[in-house]
Amino acid sequence: MAHGDIRKVLASASFCKQNPTSSLQSNMLEYSISRHAVTGTTSSLIDRGANGGLAGNDVKILNKTGRFASITGINDHTLPDLDIVTAAGLVESQNGPIIVILHQYAHHGKGKTIHSSAQLGYYKNVVEDRSRVLGGKQRIVTLDNYVIPLHIRQGLAYMDMRPPLDTEFDTLPHVVLTSDVDWDPSIIDNEIDLVTDWHDAVQDLPGDLYVEPRFNSTGEYRHRHHDMSRNAHNYEALRPCLGWISSDTVRKTILATTQFAREVYHAPMRKHFKSHFPALNVHRRNEAVAIDTIWSDTPAVDNGAKFAQLFVGRRSLVTDIYPMKTDKEFVNALEDNIRHCGAMDKLISDRAKAEVSKKVSDITRAYHIDQWQSEPNHQHQNYAERRIATVEANANNILNKTGAPNSTWLLCVSYICYLFNHLAHESLHDRTPLEVLNGSTPDISVLLQFHFWEPIYYRLEDPTFPSDGTEKRGHFVGIADSVGDALTYKVLTNDSHKILLRSSVRSALKPSETNLRLEPHEGESPPKPINFTKSRRTEDGNSYAIHTLPGQWGAFSCTYCQENS
Repeated sequence: MAHGDIRKVLASASFCKQNPTSSLQSNMLEYSISRHAVTGTTSSLIDRGANGGLAGNDVKILNKTGRFASITGINDHTLPDLDIVTAAGLVESQNGPIIVILHQYAHHGKGKTIHSSAQLGYYKNVVEDRSRVLGGKQRIVTLDNYVIPLHIRQGLAYMDMRPPLDTEFDTLPHVVLTSDVDWDPSIIDNEIDLVTDWHDAVQDLPGDLYVEPRFNSTGEYRHRHHDMSRNAHNYEALRPCLGWISSDTVRKTILATTQFAREVYHAPMRKHFKSHFPALNVHRRNEAVAIDTIWSDTPAVDNGAKFAQLFVGRRSLVTDIYPMKTDKEFVNALEDNIRHCGAMDKLISDRAKAEVSKKVSDITRAYHIDQWQSEPNHQHQNYAERRIATVEANANNILNKTGAPNSTWLLCVSYICYLFNHLAHESLHDRTPLEVLNGSTPDISVLLQFHFWEPIYYRLEDPTFPSDGTEKRGHFVGIADSVGDALTYKVLTNDSHKILLRSSVRSALKPSETNLRLEPHEGESPPKPINFTKSRRTEDGNSYAIHTLPGQWGAFSCTYCQENS
């Protein structure tokens, strides 16, 4: 065996039999691994000379992606066609043992796992693999604020790791270290233009420095390298899975669809209770969505909220509004919007803390949603700002025309968003946003029955005869699109100021159909209530209270005086 053979690096020398593989997706990657030597049974290497992870025998394989990679080492020794997998390992942290999830690792199954510092860092983990002897911290800080210690052995950084037991995998917290999105190291490429003022921007180093030719300034061995290149799809291998259609149709199908699922690998097979691929549980809306917050100085009626979160699609212009009482409820609003309209391709915001929190990042990672934020003090770069200005202008116009109180601002804004989603837009070639989003023509019959804040009567359920009557007064304030049949409305009651969802309603503006029991007669004022006063009794048991009608007061008064004269 040659001195630089990659098999010496990854495991003890043995005869490797190449088993035939069946590919579901033929994305091919090529890795190259630098030469290194490891001892012990738990050490996995943190390698800045690697641009992709390699899973050894110290991890548990969870599923396969259907993609493959070739590993290249010293003197171009190669391990071809290794599965790209998702693996799990047990490591220690400042909070005790945890399970780390390693997506997009090439699976060799022998030797020790190699972690790419670049791949870990791209997922926003902080890899501090510099020795403490050299002023470093020897740790990995994850996106979830777990701190994993590193050990420097023979000048190389190692993370102790072993395969988790089934009970450990089910009970310990899971911390994701790498993205499940197909890993391509070229996305972090960055060339420095030496022609510009880069030389002037870098401070000159002091002279007479001791330089060790075998190690760089941080103590890393120089003669390690790792390269990865992406090969073209092998569409021919996918033809049997797609009914032996032509390779060109396979190519077009791959470009026109997503392939988020991974081949689940368990030996022995076992029952699972959690979704393997959350991104497949929701449909995609195939557009970016901009978000921002509407603020109010008046609490909303029957809710008390003083602000709401607005979502607007950049392609379809579909606008949704969700009331919030605290900014912590933004995560719930985001989940509701994904549940109602589908997962967006990109989430656009102005970098408010609640909109870029770790919980939001967890959701966007799970559903493969990209994120983009506007530059500080340049909120106009966020399209939602313009949409909010349009919504607020129309809300003020409706409140002015109807005389609705300020406390109905949230109901009015929700009604306007529902209305906008059903109106034809010139920018959409005179089609409605809902048709652009869903592909079906919406029906607007429910919008043609009443206008906002129109007085209406709604039917009472199980009234008491005869005092309750059969109807009560309220105002139309919106559409209940998720309750009852297509003609179900939101009614704000006049007496309790609560929102009711009713389909049995009628307008109170038709003079011929006025409910006179609920309305005063023309030219008359409503009767004033009579207040009865309880009085004390005399010593002989007689009451001083007046028991006659006001018209008989004189006669009663005289009689009373005569009896006491």
